[in-house]
Amino acid sequence: MTWTSKSYVPLTVPVLELDGHVLLPAASTPYRVSDARQRALVSELVERPLDQRWVGVPARAGELDDALGTLGLITVATPLAGGEFIIVVEGRSACRLEPVPESDKSYRHARARNTPDRPEPLAISRRETTRMIQSLFSLYDAFLLAATDLPVSDHGGVDDVGLVYRIASAVLEEPKARVELLAERCPARRRALVMTVIADQLAFAQREGLLGRAAVAC
Repeated sequence: MTWTSKSYVPLTVPVLELDGHVLLPAASTPYRVSDARQRALVSELVERPLDQRWVGVPARAGELDDALGTLGLITVATPLAGGEFIIVVEGRSACRLEPVPESDKSYRHARARNTPDRPEPLAISRRETTRMIQSLFSLYDAFLLAATDLPVSDHGGVDDVGLVYRIASAVLEEPKARVELLAERCPARRRALVMTVIADQLAFAQREGLLGRAAVAC
């Protein structure tokens, strides 16, 4: 499924709350769903067509008052014994989640409000994103990872905004760093956050003599 930063945002979505993980746009991420309320949510959504399985994922579970979050689609839902699910959620766009009055459902709903980026010239975006990809290639080369494992090896219709998020999903592990990235609406500063992490990892690889023939692109 093609991702774009201009994805359609439905007015109201069920809320999928994930403890300890921040879903980023343009990233497909697997989760095990064991909470009873979230199992009920998944059970109902899997009966819908794929393009209607929208969820709002708060950046911080439990917070739902103009909360920062990610709009996503459940693309895979595999039932397990005991009523649990393994699901894959494809992040689509950053959003703000506003609670709606309680319904008869056991899980919560929210209005998803789009959070557009500040304008940036396309030429700058493409140049800096290309620089980031080159740095990522150097990092993967240093750790002897296959190029096919790169999160940008198959763009799949993802634009520059999506590529930065996809790279971030591969290199940013700490929830706090992911929340900061998700909240940032300036594309240049968002790239800088990701490049800092890549540069730190390349510096470590260089100290450890891992770079070999890889050029430090940062």
